[in-house]
Amino acid sequence: VVIKLNKSSTNIEKVFGNYVVKLNVSSDALIAHIQVKYQMNSDNILEEITDVEKFPTVYELNEFLVENNIVFGVEEYVLEDIVRNRLLDSVIIANGRKPIAGIDAKIEYNYDFSKNIKLIQDDDGNIDFKNLNWFSQVKKNDVIAVKTPATKGIDGMSVRGDTIKAKEGKDITFRFGKNVSMSYDFMKLYSLIDGMVEMTNGKVYVNEVLFINGDVDISIGNIDFIGDLFVVGDVKAGYNINVGGSMQVNGVLEASDITVEKDLIVRGGIQGSDTTRISTKGSIICKFIENANVVSQKDISTEFIIHSNVNAGENIFLNGRRNMIVGGDIVSKGSILANTVGSSMGTKTSVSIGVDSERMDLLKVKRNRSDELNIRLKKLVPIIEKGKHMLQIGSMDKLRKEVFAKSLNEYNDIANELRYLSEDIERILLEMTVCKESYLLVKKNIYPGVKVSIFGNTRHIKDYLNDCKIYLKGNEVAIEQR
Repeated sequence: VVIKLNKSSTNIEKVFGNYVVKLNVSSDALIAHIQVKYQMNSDNILEEITDVEKFPTVYELNEFLVENNIVFGVEEYVLEDIVRNRLLDSVIIANGRKPIAGIDAKIEYNYDFSKNIKLIQDDDGNIDFKNLNWFSQVKKNDVIAVKTPATKGIDGMSVRGDTIKAKEGKDITFRFGKNVSMSYDFMKLYSLIDGMVEMTNGKVYVNEVLFINGDVDISIGNIDFIGDLFVVGDVKAGYNINVGGSMQVNGVLEASDITVEKDLIVRGGIQGSDTTRISTKGSIICKFIENANVVSQKDISTEFIIHSNVNAGENIFLNGRRNMIVGGDIVSKGSILANTVGSSMGTKTSVSIGVDSERMDLLKVKRNRSDELNIRLKKLVPIIEKGKHMLQIGSMDKLRKEVFAKSLNEYNDIANELRYLSEDIERILLEMTVCKESYLLVKKNIYPGVKVSIFGNTRHIKDYLNDCKIYLKGNEVAIEQR
């Protein structure tokens, strides 16, 4: 009996008379192959061909496997088949058991935190304000989330009988903030109060919600609230409201000063005056905007805008039956979509698109600072030149040297700041170039008297147009009839 180990592979050989049995074990030790090969002896060929009694027995093959530590997953019926049929093909003789990795823990939330406002419109284009799906309300002790724990996995076994450790599932922990607590078994999150549940930076919170079951009027007064505000009635004229969350008004929002940190929804519309100031960092959805000054850092969706100054940080969408912009100054960083712009009476209407107001303000600050520094720099130049001359002729005393050094340091500081300002201004201008892709899409009518500006380029509409797209082509405001 001879055992050979091929060092460059996992092949092991053993001779049984005129036969060689080869054993091959996979690198992961999960599969073992065996093959019987006939080994001809040239000295007595005829005798060896007829000598089948020397074919290894099941016992010998089993013993060979045990000698090489193949002890798990051995297929006995395969060994019997090899011997019974004198098989000379390589066959799988043992299968290990692969480890089954554990399943990672997961958290399932009972609420939708995407806050994707769904504008559902009927056949006339009216918005269904009852189903905007913009917030999720919870009651005290409501379950917000449920955790499924990680599993450890099932260990595997090699054909040599060695345990193959399974990878354990990864655990995950709840992340939560105010007004939220965890169950004793750490498997559930629940609310401690009635309020609005939301996720901010991966943490779950329940924010207080202030309900005004009526109008905001003299009985309520001004409001400064950290959470979300719901007004069942109207917001009467003359009040100041500052909301740290979102705000919803079921009625009409009259002439008031409104600051909203998130989204603003006004089902009855905004009926303002020249003194009305409405500002929000989120989106605005309302029935209409009339005689008001409105600023939103995101989208504005409404049925019509009349004689108002409106500024959107993203897009402005006109919808519903009236679907128009008449009068006022309308500004949008993104695009504007409307059926009608202007009126047959030639109402002065200004539409500016591709205007990034935030960056424009920052650019103005940077340029003003640059102008101030350049003026100071020009004043320093003659002082420094005079000092250089005095140094050359040796007529500068100690005090003048100190003044000269101070002037040089100031000059260098200003020059460095100007360089940084120049880089900032260039970066801001580059960031603003994306606004060049904005456009005005008018599905029906645009009237003479409308001024359209795109990224600082202006065109006055002198003729009645319908169904057109107005966009920037090169440095000119182009009109494309559709």
